[in-house]
Amino acid sequence: MIKHAIYSFFLLPALILPVPVKGNMILPQDESITTMFMTHRDATGTRCYVKGKVHSFSDFETLDNKELVDTMPPRNRVIVRLYNTTGIKKDDVLYVIDENKLAVSRMVVDSIFKSDSFGMMLIGRGNFALSQAGFTVVQKVEDEYSSMAYIHRARGDYFRENSDTGKAISEYKKALVLDRGNPEAHLALGDIYYARGMYQFAFREYHEGYKNIGRLYDREDKFMLLKGMALVRFKEVFEGPLPQHLKDKYRSEGISMCAEALSVYPDSAEVNYLAGMFYYKSPSPDDKKARDFFLKAIEIDPEHAPSGIALAELYLKHRNREKSISFLQKVIESDPGNKRARELMLYIEKYAE
Repeated sequence: MIKHAIYSFFLLPALILPVPVKGNMILPQDESITTMFMTHRDATGTRCYVKGKVHSFSDFETLDNKELVDTMPPRNRVIVRLYNTTGIKKDDVLYVIDENKLAVSRMVVDSIFKSDSFGMMLIGRGNFALSQAGFTVVQKVEDEYSSMAYIHRARGDYFRENSDTGKAISEYKKALVLDRGNPEAHLALGDIYYARGMYQFAFREYHEGYKNIGRLYDREDKFMLLKGMALVRFKEVFEGPLPQHLKDKYRSEGISMCAEALSVYPDSAEVNYLAGMFYYKSPSPDDKKARDFFLKAIEIDPEHAPSGIALAELYLKHRNREKSISFLQKVIESDPGNKRARELMLYIEKYAE
């Protein structure tokens, strides 16, 4: 049953609200860090920052039309009064611990706001069946570091967008000091190093980000990370002065990275082209697989010149002059100044039978 919201969420759980006290709570410095135990058998515990106290609960879900639905599981929302908001942002994970410091609830932060009566507050979602008003809310120390790392990464993005690469690198590195596995910071650094032609440094950053790719919520970020790794391997295989055994190794890795990237975003003309080249320009080429990837790239982007030229070369290799010319003509139509396409066309007209 849907009920129109007449009272604010502070009035809904009125029976368990503590007496209002204006202003923020003050936490003594020697009580700012505590230890949380996940089970009764947990002898070591986890270091945590004390962030606040449970204020009240709500069984209601607020919808976009400002109505309330009372069919949600009981105590699925908690209202927390905070000591401070340092290191806390939307979607962060916090915990509720009882008087014995045993974790009784895990919450995901929905929103943070300021109340005139109670100071800084947050609303979290989770299962709070075992929680009580007055229980302590904590954040794992490493989780707060991760949140602070997010701030430095955001600053890095700002400087990078404004072409201040030096400051961007500095901020990304600060983020990684706080959160060594931060995949967004590693991805950003990898992109910067790749643009500068520092391919070994770029791959190192991409690879470190890949170790925590599961932390990337944005599919585009996952794709860009995998694409970056494939691009570096492409450069090293086809442009780097490496021994053949390393080129063979990197070619195999490049193919794997392309496959993984295409599993995330199959309609990338560029990655289909990279995969095709790894198969085509190989000591043991697989022309059929290469052709299929090049054709897929052309299907996605009919004006993708590198794939058109690769197909022209591939068909010329197999003495199919007509198809080779047809792909070159399409490239020249879309890019009249393409030097490679015109050179290849001239060669065919003079020497190919």
